[in-house]
Amino acid sequence: YLQIRYDNNNSNSAGRNALKNAISSQGLSRMYRGIFAVFAGVIPAHSAFFSVYEITKEKFGANLEGHHPFAAAASGACATMAHDLFMTPLDVVKQRLQLGCHNGVMDCARCIAKQEGSYAFIRSLPVTLLMNMPYSAVNVAVNESARKFISPNGEYNMNTFLLSGGIAGAISALVTTPLDVAK
Repeated sequence: YLQIRYDNNNSNSAGRNALKNAISSQGLSRMYRGIFAVFAGVIPAHSAFFSVYEITKEKFGANLEGHHPFAAAASGACATMAHDLFMTPLDVVKQRLQLGCHNGVMDCARCIAKQEGSYAFIRSLPVTLLMNMPYSAVNVAVNESARKFISPNGEYNMNTFLLSGGIAGAISALVTTPLDVAK
């Protein structure tokens, strides 16, 4: 709702107003429209991401002794391609359901295919990849680097994971937010 509606008069309350208006006019269940489309893709998409990530880390040499952030970045970018091939079509369905245009996942998918053709499911894939691949590349490269900096001996513990993940997420967002704005 907020991505398609902007309140010029009071941008600080735009999100709160959009949420309040959506719930009051259409009910709390409106906030979950499209969730089943996401559920349908989560397992295969994340399985593909982590499988491709681990395979490419090995192929590109990111698992070798030493520090290889570019190999990790390339692995993250490849993993994102695999992930987004699954999630982009389902994200199209989710977004259409959130707009309230259809009665369910199958109804939505059938209508899109019939009215717009199957290409409509992947039309946004290039833009999605353009945004997500740099994010994932930076995220995994910084995470690998931060883990090595925080724990040079390679000891894995929860504090290292949390701190390196937080640093990686923050830097990734900082670097790639302009791509999201452009999208």
